[in-house]
Amino acid sequence: MSKVLASTQLPDGTTLSFDAGFDPPLNIHFLDVYREGQEDPVFESLFHHPCGRFAYSIADLTADVTRLAGRPLPELTAAIIALGPVPNEVRDLGRL
Repeated sequence: MSKVLASTQLPDGTTLSFDAGFDPPLNIHFLDVYREGQEDPVFESLFHHPCGRFAYSIADLTADVTRLAGRPLPELTAAIIALGPVPNEVRDLGRL
């Protein structure tokens, strides 16, 4: 599984952290989103999206990131696409 890490600050000052990527054995993308200071995710594509377990795509991921962040984060999507299906690689984009 490869993944990209990034965070962004919402207008209210809250920071969201994104853990996103592609899982080759399942052949799906994934997105987990955490609010700063909270252990439990506010969003997990595997459980919170209707296609999460079977067909969660890069388009689904991009739409969910935009909805949760309140704005598009094209750097995150581009990094996930560039990383591709390589196993066990992590890229940290820092704050977007």
